[in-house]
Amino acid sequence: MRIAVGLALIMIIIGCLERMPLPSTEGQALDFTAGDTTYLPLSPSWGSEYGIVTPVEVSISHARHVFIADTSLNAVLVFDQAGSRIDDTDSTFATLDFSHIADDFNPIDIAIDGRLNLLVINGSYKVYRWNQYWNMHGIDSVASEILFKNTETGEYRWFSVDDDWILLYLNTPPWTALLDSSKYVYNRAVADSLLRPHLFFDMTDEYNQQQDIYYGLKAETTRFSAISAARLKDYFFYAADSVNDRIMRARSIRTGAVKLGDGDAYFTHYSYFVDNVATTGYGAGTVNMPVGLDVDNFGNVYYSQFGKQMYVHSVSPSDDFTTNFELHYDDIMSPEQYLNPYDVAVDSRQMIYVANTDLREILVFKGDGSFFKKAGIEKERVDTTWWAPFETEKIQLDTTLWINDSTSIDTTIWLPGSLDSALVDTFYYKEIKGQLVRPVSVDVDERGVIYVCDPGQGSVRRFILSTSLDEDLTDIDQ
Repeated sequence: MRIAVGLALIMIIIGCLERMPLPSTEGQALDFTAGDTTYLPLSPSWGSEYGIVTPVEVSISHARHVFIADTSLNAVLVFDQAGSRIDDTDSTFATLDFSHIADDFNPIDIAIDGRLNLLVINGSYKVYRWNQYWNMHGIDSVASEILFKNTETGEYRWFSVDDDWILLYLNTPPWTALLDSSKYVYNRAVADSLLRPHLFFDMTDEYNQQQDIYYGLKAETTRFSAISAARLKDYFFYAADSVNDRIMRARSIRTGAVKLGDGDAYFTHYSYFVDNVATTGYGAGTVNMPVGLDVDNFGNVYYSQFGKQMYVHSVSPSDDFTTNFELHYDDIMSPEQYLNPYDVAVDSRQMIYVANTDLREILVFKGDGSFFKKAGIEKERVDTTWWAPFETEKIQLDTTLWINDSTSIDTTIWLPGSLDSALVDTFYYKEIKGQLVRPVSVDVDERGVIYVCDPGQGSVRRFILSTSLDEDLTDIDQ
């Protein structure tokens, strides 16, 4: 009970948490310019020759690595942006193995946050985490006792990591953990468990059930169908629950500390339920069978769903998470253009990408919700002729009118024109589907390259604006 009380206090007054340095992300971003024409496919597509069998989710990290969840392999594969498979050759990814959780563990969605935490769901009520940064440097030792200083009084206190109250001291002011002065021990078993994928969030935890006042009593019915990290500065993640029709938010809190192989110390974390940011319904900003999820740089939450009436939504990070788009006004809210959109993604320029799965295309919208272009289709010019109807001009006629059969008046009247038609040479563009078979996931890198998981072809396809090919881009094949 003390732990639950402590957690409740932490979630109310928790302040800013630590950040770790990230690998360099130098590269050239693309801007949309006048004259953009169409999205072109990049060759080669990443398929069986790259070890891919059934890709269902793609997520790109700030370290410029492309993570792909493959359901046939029960694994997450890792590539660089040039298409080189690196999880087979780089020891950093040797621990990215889910077999110790369950032999049949099947990742269905993934997301990467600003601290290089790879968040993974498998359709249950749990979220798992694997940290790339820890694996880059290795874990040298684990904190056994942590020294705290009260920034207001100057008082020092030691706490064992097994103490029930350490969570309160780790996460609330005015106490500050002095990690460099704390005590660490070599514990290979704990280090190995932290380096491998491990449990990060469990909806059936007692604290989560107490805080989730609407669904807590049936927490075991939660089924996460999509997950997304928040902004770089946030210690949140979002998850879509397809059974209870909601988008929930969870916060990471500090639980202990580790010292990495480079000598630097970092906090360990676990996550707890905060609130539901969107719930069941049929109007704008409500949830009905959610399947895709993403968050932009401003904290706006985007999700796609299979439910009735509206298929792609966005809610703002305000206190009440109000809707950002309006039905029958913003293009992105027009339901007739969608057929089972499995995923949605937003890039750094606020462009929105929707995997319109059963129509075999990627819809691209601007940040204001207006339609921009499609990717994954070709356009064929068709020359044709058609009869264009037109109305002839009215005719002026001088005449005489007789009034009461006895009086005549000279006057002018206008006779109405007649309908006619003319043969006109013209052309139109016909959409041709075929580049995509079953696009179920989409993400975009900092260069504007679109990555699409297509399990129907057993491959990951890539697309880029035709005018962007003139830019000085590296690591792109054509």
